[in-house]
Amino acid sequence: MPNSNDQKKKRSTRRTRVSVQELLALLSRQNHRCALTGRPLTPDNASLDHVSPRHAGGEHVIENCQIVIREANAAKGKMLQEEFLRLCRDVVRTHGMGNE
Repeated sequence: MPNSNDQKKKRSTRRTRVSVQELLALLSRQNHRCALTGRPLTPDNASLDHVSPRHAGGEHVIENCQIVIREANAAKGKMLQEEFLRLCRDVVRTHGMGNE
């Protein structure tokens, strides 16, 4: 059974940086809007999110990143993207919303 030092070594071999240029390009591809809510992003509300969380094996690479508003990132927490979206659909379905 691997110990925490083995896990840290394994993590340290992964790419651990996302460049500023990559983030700016991502922001542009997202049209300066939250990838989850579509709300406008500002320096005050923007947060980097891993689509597949790092604790679940997601890597810290631009292909696994999205820029979201802080509230959405806090709500998503450590959930996988699919889990979070399923939860959101359940909330909307339960409360009869969605046509606003």
